[in-house]
Amino acid sequence: MQPTGKKFLDILACLEQTERDLIKQQRIQEKSTTAYRVSRWVFWGGFIGPLVVSIVLAFAVWMGAPRDLLYFSILLLLLTYLVILTYPLVGAWLHRGAIRSVFRAPFANLLKNYLERPLQVDGLYLPQFAALPKTDLQLGIVELKDARQNFAQRIALVAGPIKSVGILPGLLAMLVSLQQLNSQPEWVQAIAYANPLIFVLAVIAHHFLARYDRMISLAELALTQREGCAQTTPGAPRLVSV
Repeated sequence: MQPTGKKFLDILACLEQTERDLIKQQRIQEKSTTAYRVSRWVFWGGFIGPLVVSIVLAFAVWMGAPRDLLYFSILLLLLTYLVILTYPLVGAWLHRGAIRSVFRAPFANLLKNYLERPLQVDGLYLPQFAALPKTDLQLGIVELKDARQNFAQRIALVAGPIKSVGILPGLLAMLVSLQQLNSQPEWVQAIAYANPLIFVLAVIAHHFLARYDRMISLAELALTQREGCAQTTPGAPRLVSV
């Protein structure tokens, strides 16, 4: 006899692994394209690399290194902000062929790009969810909603305001620091350096929250199917979990 909810968690784990395998296959196919290589170089060489070096130099200055290094650190930080702001434009240029097809059939391409893989994976595992006992589904939905709420509250303690104002506060703080480097309080510079990190955290958190919402919706759909089957066949024997 399996513990209550064990089968529910096993299905979620299999679903996630299947989706990861599909994403991995897609990335293997994209690695040979120029768009993939340029996007990867821009991300690591234009965003992550300069940001890490900038923070290391700023920390070195704070520890007593020559203050002239702070100018170089601010310039690297400026490059990081420029990459954040221009990355959508770079992506649009790299995938300009796909964008042209979007104009020809916007709705169809939107479905293909964003819904094709989720539909494939969720359709594969929906029958397995629907075959679970009703109590297991209800308990799984409750726990998923509770986990999502707790995760959102923890993220809001760090990145809550960023979701509303984006990178603008950090960009303004960086420009002010660059203009008057020696006369700015340390908290202004701290905002400039911390904002890109918090921005990345907010993007990752958004991905996880969207995944929580998707799993909750899938489990609720499976529960609706079970209830619908029970109503259409009132004399059918009840399923007994073992």
